[in-house]
Amino acid sequence: MKIHCSYITSRGKIRLNNEDSILVGDRLIAISEKIFHETIEEDSILFAVADGMGGHSSGDVASRTVISSLIGSVPINYSETKKKILKAKSNLEIAGEAIYSKKNIGTTLSGISFSGDRCIVFHSGDSRIYRLRGSE
Repeated sequence: MKIHCSYITSRGKIRLNNEDSILVGDRLIAISEKIFHETIEEDSILFAVADGMGGHSSGDVASRTVISSLIGSVPINYSETKKKILKAKSNLEIAGEAIYSKKNIGTTLSGISFSGDRCIVFHSGDSRIYRLRGSE
């Protein structure tokens, strides 16, 4: 399968630091304010974006922790996707405990996995996945 993708992270207008992290296959991309375009040819691939939650501490650590947890095999069904997301959540809680002795870090998570002729879309928080078809 051939996928054309573009990605960029941005700290936005309010935060002093960039709290975004992106997963493209097995690559973690963080703190880049340059737009990238690439064509990927893979039988299966996982894309995800995590945006550290405002009002929580260390959003950048939270987003990197969750995205790092997703690196590896591409989930091919609901059960595997759920397992990967729950593992990422657990790793985030462990990181929160280690940094603050409490679970005080958070991030949104949105992603899509492609495997063969199947795709799975998932999200948590206020980030979303949109399908663009032509101009719609």
